[in-house]
Amino acid sequence: MHIGNQVERGILSIPMKYGEQDWVSGSTEGLPISNMLKYVEIIGKKSFSLSAGQIISKHFQDNVSVAQDVMELGSARHDETKTVYQISFKPGAGGAGVSNVGVGLIGFAVDPSDSSKVVAAHAIYVERWTEEDGVHCNQNHPVWAEANIRQFLLYKMLNVGLPSSVSSRLKWD
Repeated sequence: MHIGNQVERGILSIPMKYGEQDWVSGSTEGLPISNMLKYVEIIGKKSFSLSAGQIISKHFQDNVSVAQDVMELGSARHDETKTVYQISFKPGAGGAGVSNVGVGLIGFAVDPSDSSKVVAAHAIYVERWTEEDGVHCNQNHPVWAEANIRQFLLYKMLNVGLPSSVSSRLKWD
């Protein structure tokens, strides 16, 4: 069974009071290398109500200037992944019992027809869930390993209908 299915089964086995998800994706061709930061700033204008989306978007904004500098030096591509892993293993009030997870992928590749431009693609998928009162995750269960959560999030990202124009351009580990 795919790890995404295993993790999803583990998550769904916990009585959930409330859960929500959000995602955004897109791609563009012919983007001048000098406008990579503007591209990421536009992604950042997506109003994520979930904190994992805000964290990922900010990470991309904070790090794209390095990618832009590297691309201006002649690098053929730059890929970046950011995973947010905030699992609450404590039941109760005050934020306990609320988990925020997410994964974001962004990639830039030199446009084959013009080396001063790039092809860009991005995808961000986030979830937040609140367990029922008195219920908590068993942090020793292997389903909660960070690598498993990342695979689960990638699996979910693909299953929300990621456009082929995006998925075909992103590098999957």
